[in-house]
Amino acid sequence: MLNVSMKRIVCILFSLCIGNVLQAQYVKDTVKVKQPFSVAFLSLNGGAGIPMGKYQTDGCALTGFNTSIMAASTIDDSVVGCVAKISYGVNNVNQALFQQALNNDNPTYTSNIFYMGSYSYTTMMLGAYFAGRSCRKFGFNIRFLIGYLLMSTPKVSVSAYNNSTGQAYFNGIDEASTGSVCYSAGVGFTYLVTNHLALFLDADYLHASPIYYVTQWSEPVNGSYPGTTLEGIKSVTQPFSLCQLTIGIGFKIPGLHFYN
Repeated sequence: MLNVSMKRIVCILFSLCIGNVLQAQYVKDTVKVKQPFSVAFLSLNGGAGIPMGKYQTDGCALTGFNTSIMAASTIDDSVVGCVAKISYGVNNVNQALFQQALNNDNPTYTSNIFYMGSYSYTTMMLGAYFAGRSCRKFGFNIRFLIGYLLMSTPKVSVSAYNNSTGQAYFNGIDEASTGSVCYSAGVGFTYLVTNHLALFLDADYLHASPIYYVTQWSEPVNGSYPGTTLEGIKSVTQPFSLCQLTIGIGFKIPGLHFYN
């Protein structure tokens, strides 16, 4: 009788142990499945800055290079987070288009450009970040940012010949610097190489409307240089629209992960 009772007790204890093990494994698997997706990274990107709108037509800007540093993180294991971005870029000037504009504005002059600078800009922005993923390796994000743009316009030096009087001149526009509020909207795609490293493909639209002051000067050429004549300082609003297409490499922020 005692042996039968002991066997029952052993069977009951064994069943309880097996049940606890199975339950623990189920909880572990359930937590693993339900564990939310999170993103926290620092990326270094580089690529093309493609002028759009009046920045391309009136500003005569050409496609240039763009580089950026971007950090983003989701909040409380959700798909929503914040992003910070600093970028720098340069756009050269389409000299043929610029010279054509000069000749159209001053038909009595024949102008030749002998020095042309370039546009340069720096942006510092903060914004909202929305992240997701299609599978274990691939992810995507959408971001909206606002910040400040620092921009420099090119210095231009031109030799001009007055077809009516025969007088030759050196004309020029000095470099100007200005700042403006800017905003950006973009989409990005990521490929997870390791848990610490990812590749990025990003496309961003950047826009601002900076106002800068243009200083124009003229200097006659008579075998000597009698001095420079300041033709005027005027305020100009130059819409700045740019499409940034970049690729980059991203690193996880210490203590956080690309994927849980």
